[in-house]
Amino acid sequence: NTFSSFLLYLIERDSPVVITDVMVTSGAAAEPEPEPENPGASVVFTGTFGDAIYDVDTSTYTFPSGAQPWGGFANEDTTVYPFTFPEGGSITFTASAAAPTSLKFKFEKNPYPDTEPSFETETVLIDSTTAQEYTVEFAAQGENTFSSFLLYLIERDSPVVVTDVVVRSN
Repeated sequence: NTFSSFLLYLIERDSPVVITDVMVTSGAAAEPEPEPENPGASVVFTGTFGDAIYDVDTSTYTFPSGAQPWGGFANEDTTVYPFTFPEGGSITFTASAAAPTSLKFKFEKNPYPDTEPSFETETVLIDSTTAQEYTVEFAAQGENTFSSFLLYLIERDSPVVVTDVVVRSN
């Protein structure tokens, strides 16, 4: 038989469904396409505020003792926005530090001053002098959208190298 129509029926009314990557094959099973190496949005925090310091040549972030208490680092690449996390998400990154140093991420509705709603991730301890991969997961954020993504260091005067930051929505 030859078919010229392919339909999908939803059984439950008023229940939105997201369907992606539908593939129809005939005969032997098709080879799955390889997963992208880094699915998700890749981010670099090039914007500094509150006297925080970023060294672009070494990807080193520093929160000096003279910096403002609210000092940190902002992603300035607007092509990754907006972020949505209706079912939660995660941030995976590579980092190293000469001394154990903690960091956290913050998502905001928009850059300051229109920041709410916002949320912060758990603090992650960077405890290796060689580059290691770290992942921090976070809970669902409902229908909220976020167009500001920030990085904060907790300890002062303890530089951290952070690269390969990838944000994923579950």
